[in-house]
Amino acid sequence: MLSERLLTFDQNMLDLVETLPSDRRFLVTGHESLGYFAERYGFEIVGTIIPGLSTAAEVSAANLSAVKDAIERAGVRVIFTELGTSSSSARVLSDELNVEVVEISTHFIPEEALELGMGADTYLKFIEMLVTTIVSALEK
Repeated sequence: MLSERLLTFDQNMLDLVETLPSDRRFLVTGHESLGYFAERYGFEIVGTIIPGLSTAAEVSAANLSAVKDAIERAGVRVIFTELGTSSSSARVLSDELNVEVVEISTHFIPEEALELGMGADTYLKFIEMLVTTIVSALEK
């Protein structure tokens, strides 16, 4: 039954996140695209380089300063940027704070996923890859 399969999948993703110590479940992202994801899987978004959901929004010096402070306070080791979003501000923070930048995809479009070599031809595979990528990056 599909509902059982989805519940099992969701629990497997929760179990994967549980392998990560709670003091490493802090996210800094390019923009506010992972809110629901963070809430569901027990992450805290401590900063976004571009406030809001729109990739057309602008980066401000004040926001970058706030993100820098949040990274230092939370001990964040990774900044996650989304495909299609400029990562230049993330790179500046990365260089200054010695944190890694990892590019992720937050939109599932099967043809694009396969073209990008993600190997995710279903939504469940896409979510599994997203969770695995985030957990792996934060484990380091």
